[in-house]
Amino acid sequence: MNLLGVLSKYYDCDLAGPVAVCVRYSGDRGIWAVRQYLIEDADKVLWNLRSMRHRNLASTRECFRTPDILYTLGEFDPLILDHIVACKAFPDEQELAAIMSQLVDGLSYLIANNFYHTSLDCSGVLVNLNGHVKIARIDCCVIRQQGTIQASHLAPASRIMMELTHKYIKEDGAVGIDNLDRWRTYPAAIEFLCATASASSFEELREQRLMTEIPCCPGNLIGLAGFALISARTFYSYTPGPMKND
Repeated sequence: MNLLGVLSKYYDCDLAGPVAVCVRYSGDRGIWAVRQYLIEDADKVLWNLRSMRHRNLASTRECFRTPDILYTLGEFDPLILDHIVACKAFPDEQELAAIMSQLVDGLSYLIANNFYHTSLDCSGVLVNLNGHVKIARIDCCVIRQQGTIQASHLAPASRIMMELTHKYIKEDGAVGIDNLDRWRTYPAAIEFLCATASASSFEELREQRLMTEIPCCPGNLIGLAGFALISARTFYSYTPGPMKND
């Protein structure tokens, strides 16, 4: 695929949904992620993109529309939280704080702007090699009714924290630490996980010790992100094209 004669597709992969990874070989060279949506969903997707601007939400730089497809061009983030779950390393307390503080900020922004993400787990959260965490699948966001925060609005934080600390979600959806020996030295992580099942607002989660006492920043994730990139497997599809010099 060649978008407007500027970008050339290099390969396809699954990063919070199907992505065509494209390269610009001239001018402002770089790697970009191109996503596509059916034209009947285009108005909703465009409305969401125009309405949401936050550092912890996946952003779009440009859109291209054909009679059948809407294409969006965004930054290429090579990881999702699923890769971190899949790798052998368990995040430590500081790494968990770096992930969850960014996730809570993004989810809180959506709720404050009367949006609700209907389908979010570790497969829908992008991570780049600088440690920045971004909620993706923006097409799954819907307008919510104003009023009390529902348990379903907080559920993504609970599911994702459970996956990060256990590398699985319990079949009954229960939240709790199964391996106390592993997490005994990280009490703030245990407290935060338990709080995700009982909190009634994102403000309550922000008051937990994992958020207030554990010093963290996106840069705390660069080691874990690099290891996940090297060790975790990713679905991809690559078809060799003509030589670049042909």
